[in-house]
Amino acid sequence: MIEYAYLERNAIEQEIKRKSWLPKIEFFEENRKRFGGLTEIVIIDKKGKTKLIPLNDADKSPEDCLKIADKYFFNPEIPMSEKRKIMALTLEEGFMRNIALMEHSGLIVADHGLKEDELDANGNPTGGKIDSNRLF
Repeated sequence: MIEYAYLERNAIEQEIKRKSWLPKIEFFEENRKRFGGLTEIVIIDKKGKTKLIPLNDADKSPEDCLKIADKYFFNPEIPMSEKRKIMALTLEEGFMRNIALMEHSGLIVADHGLKEDELDANGNPTGGKIDSNRLF
């Protein structure tokens, strides 16, 4: 996913720089300059809280959105380990949002607060219980 994000970022940068030979179609032109897959990222702020950073804000220019993406994710000073953490948080947030949407729309029922058997590294029950969520 990180490699895809870099490919998308580079395509946007090239599109911003490019003089279009296509007929001027405003909507089409602007969409090619915006993130399609990586529309937001989740970071951990200095207080240790997660923060959602939109990368596809319609109120900002494509250039401004690219600057935001560069600041919070593509900056070469951000170590790859941190980028992996950001991407994992971003994917988890998207997954949880989709689960909540499916639950809200009645496609699934979540049974929160289940207690499952705790398993050791070999898959054997330890006798303990852990919190679990099960989707039906």
